[in-house]
Amino acid sequence: MSTQKGMDKWKGKRWFTVYAPAVFDKKAVGEIPANDEKSVIGRSVKVTLSNLTGNPEHSYTNVILKVTEASGNAASTKLDRIELPYSYTKSIAKKFRSVFDAIVPVKTSDGTRLVVKIVAVTTRKAAHAKIIAMRKQLMDFTVKYFAAGTLEDGVKAVVGKRYQQGAAAELDSIAQLSNFEVKKLEIH
Repeated sequence: MSTQKGMDKWKGKRWFTVYAPAVFDKKAVGEIPANDEKSVIGRSVKVTLSNLTGNPEHSYTNVILKVTEASGNAASTKLDRIELPYSYTKSIAKKFRSVFDAIVPVKTSDGTRLVVKIVAVTTRKAAHAKIIAMRKQLMDFTVKYFAAGTLEDGVKAVVGKRYQQGAAAELDSIAQLSNFEVKKLEIH
């Protein structure tokens, strides 16, 4: 029996520094190992939004970045999606309140297609007709809101909670909301 000594796979790898997209000021978000530049492209990197913004209130929000190109030891990314963990969205639904979801496909002024997934909670039980009316008004508001700006404007509005505040104010005329969150923002 002869034993052949193999080369350690980790010795052939290089470490690539991953940088966030321009909407997050191209901050370094971490490092990933790879054999070469081609094997880095297409990988997904998950970071919390608080790491990108420096705001501890964003610590429960995850940002998924996809590596688009690599040169030297640097890997640049594009935004793939922003999402809330399931445990958080489950925790905002309380007893004696109505919860409704909306999935809204939108197109920004620069031609980027997005899917905005929203969860809203009323302060008390709402009639089914009110929920239907709120969902319709929310979908109309969301399409108009994102069509008026670029992808960067839309992402900054969701991260800065401006979109959520505007949509909640729009829906308050039908029923008062206790919570309004974008549970997922997907870029297609």
